[in-house]
Amino acid sequence: MKTTTEINQPADSHSNTADGNLMKPSNLTLSAYCHCTNCQRLNGAPFVWTTHWKNHALHWENKAAKSLFGLSELQVDHLSNVLDVFESIKGRKLKLRCKRCGSPLGSYNLVKREWTIWGTTFERQSVEKVCDLSNSPSPLLSSDSSNTIIGWNYIKPTAHQFYGTRLIDIADDLTRWEGYENSSAELCA
Repeated sequence: MKTTTEINQPADSHSNTADGNLMKPSNLTLSAYCHCTNCQRLNGAPFVWTTHWKNHALHWENKAAKSLFGLSELQVDHLSNVLDVFESIKGRKLKLRCKRCGSPLGSYNLVKREWTIWGTTFERQSVEKVCDLSNSPSPLLSSDSSNTIIGWNYIKPTAHQFYGTRLIDIADDLTRWEGYENSSAELCA
């Protein structure tokens, strides 16, 4: 069994064009469902599963993306053949989308020097990987598709953040926060 310091977390776009690896879940600084109005508007969804990673945690597999996002220096005005980069908050945040399919991948915070990668881009186990030889469904294959995300137990969301601006109520056991988890007021469920 791999430990949290040994697992790499593969991520890619819907078209498998923009591939990257997030190294070691110990580099994960936050995993939550975000209900802020910026995430709602930028993704056309009531909330997103956001994961925040230390600057050095992301390694792009594509050479063009590596040159665009060399971790020593970001080039805001340079677009690769793999990623579209939008400066969503001037001087602060860059939004990342796959140039081929338009899938939102996340963002880069220029101030915090931290990656935000949407959890929905993480690699999932295929049916072949989660079925045994007798073709009986594995416990991993259930109506809850979160079980199929590789490394789920290490990266699963721990809270709902910016829950006051939610568009829908969520019935789960996670804590709810006015802002970021443990950095703002906790809201009653």
